[in-house]
Amino acid sequence: MKKIIYLAVSLLFFNAVYSQQYSRLSITPIHLKHSSGALSLVSFSDSVTLSEKYDYNYFGNNTLSVDFPRVSPYAATAANLQTQINNLLKSSSPSPDQLKQLRNDLEEVTVKLKIDDSLRMPKLIQALNNGKIANKILASILIDPSLGYMTTDVIAKRAEYNASDADFVKAMNSETKMAAIRDKGIDLLKNVYFIIFDDNMQTETASEKNPQNKTIGVSSIAYLFQVDIDSLMRTGQFDPLIFTEKDNAKAQAFASFNFPLKFIMIGSAEAVTTNYKLEKPKISGKALLGALSGGSKEPTDLVKFIMKSDEEVSKDLVNGLFSSAEFYFSRKYEPFKVKVPVFGNSPITAKIGKKEAIKIDELYKVTESVLKKDGSKVDKKVGWIRVKKVADNLKNADGKMEPSVFYKVSSKKVERGMKLTQRRQFGTVFGLGFNIGSESDVAAGLMLSAEYISHIYPGVRFGISGGGFLPLKAKEATINGGKEEGITEGTPIYIDATAQKIFQANHLELTPMVGAYLSSVSISKLGGTKVEENYFKGLTNTSYGGLIGIKAGYNFGPHAQINIGYKYGFAFSSSLSKDEANADPLNESTSEIIFNAPSVISIGLRIYGF
Repeated sequence: MKKIIYLAVSLLFFNAVYSQQYSRLSITPIHLKHSSGALSLVSFSDSVTLSEKYDYNYFGNNTLSVDFPRVSPYAATAANLQTQINNLLKSSSPSPDQLKQLRNDLEEVTVKLKIDDSLRMPKLIQALNNGKIANKILASILIDPSLGYMTTDVIAKRAEYNASDADFVKAMNSETKMAAIRDKGIDLLKNVYFIIFDDNMQTETASEKNPQNKTIGVSSIAYLFQVDIDSLMRTGQFDPLIFTEKDNAKAQAFASFNFPLKFIMIGSAEAVTTNYKLEKPKISGKALLGALSGGSKEPTDLVKFIMKSDEEVSKDLVNGLFSSAEFYFSRKYEPFKVKVPVFGNSPITAKIGKKEAIKIDELYKVTESVLKKDGSKVDKKVGWIRVKKVADNLKNADGKMEPSVFYKVSSKKVERGMKLTQRRQFGTVFGLGFNIGSESDVAAGLMLSAEYISHIYPGVRFGISGGGFLPLKAKEATINGGKEEGITEGTPIYIDATAQKIFQANHLELTPMVGAYLSSVSISKLGGTKVEENYFKGLTNTSYGGLIGIKAGYNFGPHAQINIGYKYGFAFSSSLSKDEANADPLNESTSEIIFNAPSVISIGLRIYGF
């Protein structure tokens, strides 16, 4: 009797706490093949590699032919008219009549361009229906081509992979066992999406040093659609389309049925790649040291450029476009965000991992359901946490899968059963600050900063900051080993790069860092004498060295953090350089010290991101 009660309580607990499990989505990326001006990417539309987060519905050739051009012909006309207007305005005596006529022509073409653009969506919908895209996607999931009729093999396997540990425990305590999980595969048909890529521009930029090395970019409009099976299931219209044995009439009815499509949203996608890759040759440490110390080979000779094939470049771009669109939609559209309950609170854990494509330091919002006065439920924000450890859950649930571990960045107490929602963010956070140093400190002044979330290890970031521009003064300068008395003045440009490790205690952060700095100071006065009066011109003091520091911060929320820290630098080299076209009484020395290495107190505000 005790065992039965324990089992019943356990099942109620699992149902209550873990009912809101993330349900996998399946996606088909499709590239449009235009009637004119099609980009070559359509030939590689089937080369996309989806993340572990999604199932891939491939129906043979993921392209769609449309009867409208890639770019409206009115776009070129409008651009040409605008150029004529600009040129006319730059002329010394523009004709008012000609200018008026051109502007009237541009207004007419702009109206036609807007009408042309407004017709693209209806034409796209028509092409999707005529091409029976939804039918082909569903057939790839439901119909076994070797048998010629529907089976549940694909959706049953997906259901087993999608099932959580709670689903597994519940199924194992039912009479049907695994069948209870497999039967839930039919629910995954409600999560069938496809993304239409309307590629509109491709660019190439050649390297100045190596013109054969090019950077290729492509942009695209991305349309997100869903096959609306849910409405058919609710009204019973899907049942007559099911055939589990050979039936030509039903097969034809399925193939010709007009499955409803739900348009979700339009996004943008961009991808960039190069037509080359770098090969680092295997060389001994002795050979590397010789090259770097002025041997027969330059250090740059140690790296070789290998040209990619056109196929490799196109595959890079196709994959880049999908990653860009997926990132956009998962930030804007709730079903694309991973949502799971908190599994444990000390430490904070949740049963998601590599299967959901989560990464170290990825951000999650914590909410709890609360009752309003009218009795309705609403999600109330508790705070924000980040991923500390990613569990390897790339297997079917067995009731004992390891959870991923999280840490607080700004949150109240996190309890079991609260909901975690993925918050996709850009990999870089930005800030500004002010460095307080001596009047001869190259790192003093206003600074802008950027920190890249590495996803390598919890709290590891790579930062870059730069600024300066405040007038510097040094009471004396050391040049060629001797003292140069008198005030030396200049205007600095300063930049540093650091590796950082954040130690988190809820809202509080402590961040030690190590890196290097570079400073370039334009000298206006040397030893009390103006540079231009002493036959100098373009005199610059350049210094570089190592840097260590530490900062403490307080997180107010996802968009604001205030911090204070200290940076200390030590110069490796400091030298003067001049405009070679002008006389310079200074010796060709290699050791000059004009201004101080960084030794500053920094006060800053991170204006986006924790």
